[in-house]
Amino acid sequence: MSVNFSVRVAGCAAPELKTSGGIAARDALAALLPPNSIVTLDSRRLDKYGRAEARVFDEKNTDIGQLLITNGFCEPADDSGPI
Repeated sequence: MSVNFSVRVAGCAAPELKTSGGIAARDALAALLPPNSIVTLDSRRLDKYGRAEARVFDEKNTDIGQLLITNGFCEPADDSGPI
């Protein structure tokens, strides 16, 4: 089954897309999760924009948000913003 909806990666504060850092973060995420990737979501809540706020895991159970943080594409964040 395929389900499409917007997700905010919990625990990860990425730069705004209008910045070069935001573009790099988007491209890194796209490389980690190409189209039709199978992921597991540990959803916490909906954010103020109606997106699911969730930890995202790939097929190998890799925490995608933590991987983005480790590789410098985003900062650790709690529900209110960067830590």
